[in-house]
Amino acid sequence: MTGSYRHKENTCDNDDHEPGAPDGKRRWAIWEVPGNLQCSIIGTCLSQSEILKLARKLDLEIQPGTADYDIHAYFVREASQYGKISRVIQKELERRFSGMVRRVGRLSEEAELVALWKGAYESGQIPGAYWALLTHTHVPPDLRKRAFGEVHMLSHILGRTTHQAALKASDLGSRLEELEDRLLREADRQKRAIGRRDRQIAALKADLLAARGEQQSNSATSHRGARGTGRTARLLLSRERALISARQRARDMEAQNAKLQSRLQQLERDARRARLAAGRDGCPGAEACQLDLPPRKVLYLGGRPNAIDRLKSIAEQTNAEMFHHDGGIEQTVELIDGLVTRCDAVFCPIECVSHGACERAKALCRKFEKPFVPLRSSGASSFKRALMSLES
Repeated sequence: MTGSYRHKENTCDNDDHEPGAPDGKRRWAIWEVPGNLQCSIIGTCLSQSEILKLARKLDLEIQPGTADYDIHAYFVREASQYGKISRVIQKELERRFSGMVRRVGRLSEEAELVALWKGAYESGQIPGAYWALLTHTHVPPDLRKRAFGEVHMLSHILGRTTHQAALKASDLGSRLEELEDRLLREADRQKRAIGRRDRQIAALKADLLAARGEQQSNSATSHRGARGTGRTARLLLSRERALISARQRARDMEAQNAKLQSRLQQLERDARRARLAAGRDGCPGAEACQLDLPPRKVLYLGGRPNAIDRLKSIAEQTNAEMFHHDGGIEQTVELIDGLVTRCDAVFCPIECVSHGACERAKALCRKFEKPFVPLRSSGASSFKRALMSLES
């Protein structure tokens, strides 16, 4: 990330100042706030889209593919020192939260300030109150610490909520895939049934025309007239009943198809809502305390060879590294021992693995107290759900 500007010397050295009234000032600028709280302020008071808007305003060049965390860290670093970027951030925060800044400035009693923070927290007006409390020098240190702690813990709550929403979205996606497969099978079955119905109706119409012709022919022949009329009437009645029955079956299949279509649309709506919930911004300070955890190592035993690359890709998306053993087809079962000791969990699709390899891995997992997860199928959806459930 680059930008054309030159930092001025910082004329406000606050290293020796404690909360109170440094140099007789009533407020700190963002680069003067003590306690290295710039990260929390940026993450809480500015959303990622607002940071990108400031970057465009400052003519900063952001390389394609730059992670949101790297952009956040860059702005935190610049906000901690006096310069062009920190002045623009200061001006933006003052513009956005001027009303709350004035409210905090008018209060002097600690109880009043505590009540203001509590009301802002409960009503969702956290960013403005957080900025005002952390920059006013008359705010008691204990209240500043409380505000920081509650905002920090809110990010953890958001992380858990986002994870649960992601699990729900994944489950809905899997159910949606299953219902789509079922709908396709049902549509194919109904297509074949409708084809049979149409052929049957055509045959019935042909029989009906033939019967009418026979009736006319019989009516012209006097010695067979009475007997032919009775047989024709019975044949017509039989054909009409068969035609009514075929039409009823067709209507039943159409009603069932409409019901499946309605259920599919409902699941699609639920999946969209779950995905939105998983990606919706909550506390803007969540990214201020992200952890860079090493990938979890998992062993996938057996399965279909042409699906392994897809499963490894799914594992990478959930911060996991997947090892694979074919269950004894080409690889020896003794290799399972070393793989189990290296991995954090073992996944075993029971439909595509030898019984001996599965029992060997299960015994080793029991010995080393590692999760052994049997999968009902070797499909990608089943593996993804099991992997995400294991993380929770």
